[in-house]
Amino acid sequence: LEKLRQIISRDSSIIDPRVIESIENSTEEQIKEAIEDIQNVNKRITNMQELKDEELKALIHSAKYGHPPNPANSNPNVEFQVDINKVIPEAKYKSLSLRVTPVERLRVVIVQKGYKRLGTEILNKPVQTFYFDGQNRWYPGIELMGEGIFIDKPTGFDLNDTNSSRWMKIFQASQDVRTHPISVWWHTLSHRIINALSIDSGYSSASIRERTYIFIDTVTGAINSGILLYTTQTGGDGTLGGLIDQAAKFDRVLESACKNIDFCSNDPLCSEETAGNGKYNGAACHACQFLSETSCEHGNKYLDRNLLRGNLR
Repeated sequence: LEKLRQIISRDSSIIDPRVIESIENSTEEQIKEAIEDIQNVNKRITNMQELKDEELKALIHSAKYGHPPNPANSNPNVEFQVDINKVIPEAKYKSLSLRVTPVERLRVVIVQKGYKRLGTEILNKPVQTFYFDGQNRWYPGIELMGEGIFIDKPTGFDLNDTNSSRWMKIFQASQDVRTHPISVWWHTLSHRIINALSIDSGYSSASIRERTYIFIDTVTGAINSGILLYTTQTGGDGTLGGLIDQAAKFDRVLESACKNIDFCSNDPLCSEETAGNGKYNGAACHACQFLSETSCEHGNKYLDRNLLRGNLR
């Protein structure tokens, strides 16, 4: 700050004085995050996991500080907005405590990279949909605006039961983050919350989509995770503020999602299913866990009602 003040004293046109005021009003953590963002500005994202890691980082940051930090000065056309005053620090069910962040504005871009023709000899060969102009590949896409609810657990996880151990063995063998027990826990809870919103709020479960996040620091082993439930289809359920309005009464939504977790109309067959090699799910079926294929990010895979139930204490 002293060096910046010296620069301004020599030539006030080099640095806007408001920059110093902004730094003075920022915490050390915020300053470090800003420096890290600048250092990574040219970082090229090469796969979907890296993209989701960046999304998770932005969502957690907005849950802490809001976005933009000063909504009064924000662009009315901003594509991502979180009001820090509307974040629910604790939504509780029994001993479970979650942070609920309403995302008032959300931009989603959907691109079709290809498709498969069923009934042909080569079923597994995708048909590409790009147009090549001689230099770049152009894919058909659509941009949608909507809203969502980001849910995370700032205090972290301590999953410790038989089902957690089974999923951990699968994760260690496959190194697929979707099979990590924390990811399976969130994914299972996500489906139950969507079904609860469908019943409690009148939304069609097919109108709400999910996005599950898990980031494992390879150095420290620390894990950040969460889920984003969102709707972006123009004129669809929840696109006029109805979905984010549920954040204020999320205790009731969470109770509705979890209170009947012990029961399934296919029990005992459903509850006796366990995770294992060559199996996509534990205790999960159409009667208790599955959603519309358009809502589930993972095609109704990596779900386990017993894992969620055993770690709600």
